[in-house]
Amino acid sequence: CAAPSLVRMLDEAGLPPSEEASRLLHNVRGADDALAALLASPRADARRFAARLLLGRDPARWWPAVLPLLKDSDSAVRRTVIAAVGDVRLRAAAPHVLAALRDPDVVEAALPAAMALLLADAAPEVVRQLKADSRTAIAAARALRIRDAIPELARIAMVTPEDADFACGTMGRIGDPSVV
Repeated sequence: CAAPSLVRMLDEAGLPPSEEASRLLHNVRGADDALAALLASPRADARRFAARLLLGRDPARWWPAVLPLLKDSDSAVRRTVIAAVGDVRLRAAAPHVLAALRDPDVVEAALPAAMALLLADAAPEVVRQLKADSRTAIAAARALRIRDAIPELARIAMVTPEDADFACGTMGRIGDPSVV
């Protein structure tokens, strides 16, 4: 089969995985197994590429194979995995998305993934991130309509002028009658 040879050639040549390669492999028989082999590649870009494609193809099937990448030494690999599970709304990954909210190198990918999964369990972590004045956390509180975030949003509105309008608008969207 051509897929393993093609994937191996991409990896060995050090070519950055691309959207063209993704489209090429989309309908090639045997591509999934060849991509799975890339999960162990020494090249971080190859691991990211394989994880994204495999989770996009059949998330439930490939999640167990991709899961170890959440401990990858390369934070870009961890971010890609978290973003991909959010993109495909893989509920089995929910506990890992919550854990990723505590990884400072991955939190920017984990917050949108948590929103995509609509994790009510993420609310305490989003509020915790608000204490760090994270604009992404404000967006997460807004999207998830986390009422527990209102006191932190009010604090941000009072002490961070550049985020005041966004924080107040978020409180209004959540449903705080004091800002309506």
